[in-house]
Amino acid sequence: MTTLNDWLATVLPGPAPHIQPLAGGYRNTTLLLTRDNQRWVVRRHRHGNRAAVEVAIAQRVAGIVPVPAVLAADLDGSASGIPTLLLDYIDGRPPHHACADAGRKLAAIGTVTFDHPGTFDRPGAPDTPDLVPSPDGMPGSLPEFVAECMRSPHVRLTTPERDALIRLAERWSPLIPRDAAHLVHSDYNPKNLLVRNATVVAVLDWEFAYSGSPLADVGNMLRFAEEPEHTEFLRGYREIAELPDDWRAISKALDLFALAELLTREETNPVTEAVTGLVRKMIS
Repeated sequence: MTTLNDWLATVLPGPAPHIQPLAGGYRNTTLLLTRDNQRWVVRRHRHGNRAAVEVAIAQRVAGIVPVPAVLAADLDGSASGIPTLLLDYIDGRPPHHACADAGRKLAAIGTVTFDHPGTFDRPGAPDTPDLVPSPDGMPGSLPEFVAECMRSPHVRLTTPERDALIRLAERWSPLIPRDAAHLVHSDYNPKNLLVRNATVVAVLDWEFAYSGSPLADVGNMLRFAEEPEHTEFLRGYREIAELPDDWRAISKALDLFALAELLTREETNPVTEAVTGLVRKMIS
């Protein structure tokens, strides 16, 4: 049976590095490798093979926003057991709040455009990554998507709360942009950013990226942010791109897709607990 150590021996010749887990990564495993003064990061895709998407996006955004370089890739898991990426290590810490440079970097991501909205899934072809969006993987209307999520047995809401969330989705549905086709990170928040001296030095974990409205990322970033953080983040964003007058309402409506999906997660972790509390405030 092939193992991670077997694969690492081929891509990192020399003494075996010390391996330790990194915090975060509720769906996938992230590991820190150290050997003497050298450091690398390994991403193991345990839930769905999105490794090829991450490789393709790293190539597409190079020079636009900082991302870790992909040093080696086992896209189908044949050499290491499961799909795995070896990444360059970037020194930095997650920001404590939605800083101005996070706004600048997010606006820069939105400058990457496509012909139409869609997901970047490539079922059955992980070795040929591309970034041609496919509309097949996109959710339907907001009310339909939320209603489907609310049928999950893992949702930690009462029946009246589920019904209230569906009604909220119905009210917000007209706000959803249908034809936007910009690069969306889809998990853009402090835990997926590294900052050094108030500058974002890496945007991490692109596995859920798709082509759509950049305001989805704005909603994600400001999901739990306090009002003063909005000002700093938005100042940075507006240095690069404009925001529509109703950006706040649109971004909240778009973020409801993500919130509803997070409510269906079987595992309990700080993110799912925080999302459940936030949704209860939204419908109260």
